[in-house]
Amino acid sequence: MYVGSCPEPCAIGKIPCKRGQYCKVWDGMCATTGAEGTCEDTPDFSACVDGEDRPVCGCDGETYLCRSEAERAGANVLHEGACETAIVNSGSPTARAIDIFGGANAGCAATTNIDVYDQNGQDWQQWKFNADGTIESVHCPGNVLNIEYGGCTDGANISLYPKEGVAWEQWFLESGMIVSKHCPSMVIEIDAPGRVDQGNGANIKLGAMSGWWNQMWKLQ
Repeated sequence: MYVGSCPEPCAIGKIPCKRGQYCKVWDGMCATTGAEGTCEDTPDFSACVDGEDRPVCGCDGETYLCRSEAERAGANVLHEGACETAIVNSGSPTARAIDIFGGANAGCAATTNIDVYDQNGQDWQQWKFNADGTIESVHCPGNVLNIEYGGCTDGANISLYPKEGVAWEQWFLESGMIVSKHCPSMVIEIDAPGRVDQGNGANIKLGAMSGWWNQMWKLQ
């Protein structure tokens, strides 16, 4: 049985909260106008335990020691991990990272292809999750992961493209998957025919949400 007053409903950009509160929504829903949440009091203290709790990236673009510290600042969580981070495939045998094709020779031209490759810590494997839903390349600032031609087709290619503010370059995290805001039942996946790991250079594409290993990601 719930004791006390029930939290008031809110919606990003539509139904505000009282002073001293913030609209708490699901992770990754920062800039989704109309996303529904509940008004929560911003706590006076955080319960972070240094060395035990994972850092989080807030919707304000700041990295916090833990989720509780973000709540104290009145910030929703964009994703777990620091704001500028590599995206790592948690399902493949070697946990390969999302990578700009070409590696050390990677260019920033529109429609440059995206693949997976063994982690090397270089900036062409580093990405920033922005509050507007875009996933921006550290190697090519201003360029983001984009669904080519904007179609919600299984197998549509994911490539690098200059940010334009269109829906098909916006994403959110859900249960370890990177979901398209433009195509809510579609996610970023590794091309893995027969669910077989294709190794370094395997293409990144759009796929129907299934929860298989080639659609599961973690950030570090």
